[in-house]
Amino acid sequence: MKEEHILIIGTIGFVYFPLLIFSFLKIIKRKYAILITDEFLIDNSKFESIGSIEWKSISNIKRLKKKSIELDIIKSVLQKRKMNLLEKFFAFMHNWNYKESIIISSALIDCSIEELYETISETWENNKLN
Repeated sequence: MKEEHILIIGTIGFVYFPLLIFSFLKIIKRKYAILITDEFLIDNSKFESIGSIEWKSISNIKRLKKKSIELDIIKSVLQKRKMNLLEKFFAFMHNWNYKESIIISSALIDCSIEELYETISETWENNKLN
């Protein structure tokens, strides 16, 4: 590798690693990552999480690979959320389609992803018209 490539990779790592540590420390303080109620899905699983989402604001739920769930959200809900530059960076790194959907990862969640997917899907089906 050329010296310029090593310098670029080092600079990116130097910036990204402390931000990742900061995000992880913010997550550790949270008591619950996902709360499911009849009115809302409350997502606190990541630093850049959206928070409470009404069931009627979710247009589709699907599994994404083996360890994630993707929730397609109505654009008006996602456009209302205000994100600082750091949150936008993490949202983009985690989900390239962050302006149309959110991704719930199995990391830092106490139940299995299959269990979580079943619970979210069932609750969404029961409450999406309310």
